[in-house]
Amino acid sequence: MIITMQNEERMQKIEQQIDLIKSKVQWIHWVATFFMAIFCTDAVIRILGVLT
Repeated sequence: MIITMQNEERMQKIEQQIDLIKSKVQWIHWVATFFMAIFCTDAVIRILGVLT
C-alpha cells in the first residue's frame, strides 16, 4: 500500500513536470511563429521592393 502511494505521488510529480514542459514548449512555439511571420513579411517586402 505504501509503495503504491509513493508511485502515485511520483507519477503526479512527473505529470506536473510534463505539463510545465508542454506549456514552455507552446510558449517557445508561439514566439518562434511570431518571429517567423515578421521575417517572412520583411522578406516579401524586400523582394517586392527589388521587383518594382
